Parts: sequence; structure tokens; C-alpha cells
Amino acid sequence: PEFRQYVPLIVCSLVLTDILLGQPFLKSLTSSINPSQPSEPSSPFKDDNIARVDVDYLTRDAIGKAEGIKDMKEWYDARKGTKERVVDKKKEIERQIEEFDRKQREKEGL
Repeated sequence: PEFRQYVPLIVCSLVLTDILLGQPFLKSLTSSINPSQPSEPSSPFKDDNIARVDVDYLTRDAIGKAEGIKDMKEWYDARKGTKERVVDKKKEIERQIEEFDRKQREKEGL
């Protein structure tokens, strides 16, 4: 057997090993190519030694994600047809009935 037929297997194994180890080779390669940019993205931690969490960063991130989800839901709701609205109302009513029944059973059980 020739060595060339094993080259793709070896390369694939090296790439998978690098990925499993947290991409140390890729990080070192990109940091040597472009040293002006930090290799790590901005972290919510202010100081790695003390491990204090930047609450403002986490709050802004959570609020941004929530606003994005809210905007997507509003966009989706605005484009629903009559049939989808009827189905949604039916589900909401069924959920309310189930919740009411559950509360009634709890009252009777007490």
C-alpha cells in the first residue's frame, strides 16, 4: 500500500484531534497571522484570576436575545392567516380549561 492513500485519514484524524482538544493549533495559527485581534471573544468575566462576573454584560446579552425573540414572534404573529389564528386561540382556550380543571381538582382534594 502506498502512503498517499493514508494521507486523508491522517489529516482527518489530526483535524478531529485538534477540535477535541479545543482547537489549540487553529488558535495559535490565527493568532500568529493576525496578532492585533484578541484570540478570545469578549468575556463576561472582568478578571480571570478573581472570576468576577460582569453582570451588565450578561444583562445586555440576555435582553438583546429576549428582544430578538420578541421581535421574531411579533413578526410571525403579524403574518399569520385566519386559520393559524383560530388554531392558536383554540390551543389557548384548551390550555385555560385544563388549568381550570386542575385547580378545581386541587380544591376538591383539599
